[in-house]
Amino acid sequence: MVDINLHQAAEKDLTISRQKSFFNSTYFISLILLVVVGLAYGATMLYRDSLIAKDGELIAAKDQEIKSIDAAEVNKLSDFQNRIISTNFNLENKRNPEDILQMVERLVVKGSFLNSLNYNSIDNKIEMEVVADSFRLAANQILSLKKSELFNNVSIVDSNRNKDGQAVFKLEASFK
Repeated sequence: MVDINLHQAAEKDLTISRQKSFFNSTYFISLILLVVVGLAYGATMLYRDSLIAKDGELIAAKDQEIKSIDAAEVNKLSDFQNRIISTNFNLENKRNPEDILQMVERLVVKGSFLNSLNYNSIDNKIEMEVVADSFRLAANQILSLKKSELFNNVSIVDSNRNKDGQAVFKLEASFK
């Protein structure tokens, strides 16, 4: 019994237990993870390409729809919508634009006339283009608006002369 080497027998058992199947090894798990990541990457690239193709189709469809829109009709609808908003605002705040425009009419200086008048009830201001024989009358018109109890801020937006030599100026005034 002296010749028995127990150490070799234990080493054989250890070698047998170390020789697990390939499917239980870390190499196999790493290989599976690598394959799964590769498949996920490939699927992502395919999906990205399909999204790019769909994006191109949507852009083309959007451009087609934009070309089919009539700009004149859009302007009419936009103007109508702005009028509805302004009318609703005036009704809710019990404002009558006619009264305000009559007050502004009384403030127009003799010798000048309004070329255009825009009343913005939401911003509570007016924009007017006044034509006068001279810039002195234009200055009088500005003073008339500033001295009135109606306006808080009167400013000149633009001024020049027309082909007849008359002074043309644009005013902006905010109501108090």
